[in-house]
Parts: sequence; structure tokens; C-alpha cells
Amino acid sequence: MFITHKQAELALGELLGDGSTQCWQYVEQTTHCPWFYVKVACQQDNEAFTSMLMLPSISSLEQVISEQTAGLRLLDVQLVSPA
Repeated sequence: MFITHKQAELALGELLGDGSTQCWQYVEQTTHCPWFYVKVACQQDNEAFTSMLMLPSISSLEQVISEQTAGLRLLDVQLVSPA
């Protein structure tokens, strides 16, 4: 659903953890279909933060809902539809 381009990659991955994380200035959406923009709350040790996920399908959204734990809670869902 989303394509990343090498020239859009930001060199922040090493700062964010174990080096397996990649950060992008932008991504390209390859399909003209609705997707979900989801806000989740994450709790790690004594730190809490929120993050936004871009989910391509209802099944992906259902997976996030079913995998909620005390450390990961879904806070908000927005439906994004193309013109």
C-alpha cells in the first residue's frame, strides 16, 4: 500500500533503537482506497507516549484492536478516503 523511496529516508533509525527502525520524510500511497490513521498509546516501563499508525485495511485495524494490551491501547481512529 505504501512505497518508500531511498531519497526520502531520514538518518534517525540509529537514534531510535536497535538500528532496525527506518524513518521517512514521506511515503507514497499506491492505491486509491480508504485507509485508517490510528492513534495508539504505548507504555514502556515508566514512560508513556503516543504514536500514529497508517493501516491499509479493516483487517489490519481489527488486528491492532485485538492485540491491545496494558502497554498498547488504541485511542483514536480516523478514516481517510481519497478524492
